[in-house]
Amino acid sequence: MAIQPAIRPAGSSHTLRFVGTLIAGATPQTLNGTVPATAAPTANTPLEIKFALADMTDAAARLNPARRLPASIFDDNQPAGSSPQANTVVGTPGVLPSQNPAGKTWMQNVRVRAQENSATSAAPLIARIDVLNVLCYVDTASTGLNGNTGVPVVGIPFAFTAAGVTAIGTAAAPGAGVPVVIEIEIVDAPTR
Repeated sequence: MAIQPAIRPAGSSHTLRFVGTLIAGATPQTLNGTVPATAAPTANTPLEIKFALADMTDAAARLNPARRLPASIFDDNQPAGSSPQANTVVGTPGVLPSQNPAGKTWMQNVRVRAQENSATSAAPLIARIDVLNVLCYVDTASTGLNGNTGVPVVGIPFAFTAAGVTAIGTAAAPGAGVPVVIEIEIVDAPTR
């Protein structure tokens, strides 16, 4: 089952928390927080998993204020660089080869915290999570989750261990999955 945002932490207008199990899904990824299926998943090879910043179960759920960030977080008229930023559908906080933040203001200010949520760390299912190398999208017919909803989406590269690849399985034969906890924050400039 796809991972939807948990209830937004009390008092937070900038953070969404995802708690659930990563399972195999379709390629390209069309459901929130599923692992895109590949012909032969490879251990220790990063694979981008996308998380929409709203509950994507249906149109009414996308508007649930407890499971999405306020619209003001995505205001692009912030006083930085050349505002407003170009109306692109793909951006990054800036750890790609150019090292420069790109895209809408919110895309340049994404911070991710993520970890495996297993009972023990003796046999990890995730080799690494590249929280500094995320990509940000606007969900269109060909970007994000390809749903054409306009919802902001964050893609996080996960590299699974061999045991993790087995735990995920395939879309045709899903495994038990990999439990994770992920926080996605849109950092706001401090007020003076």
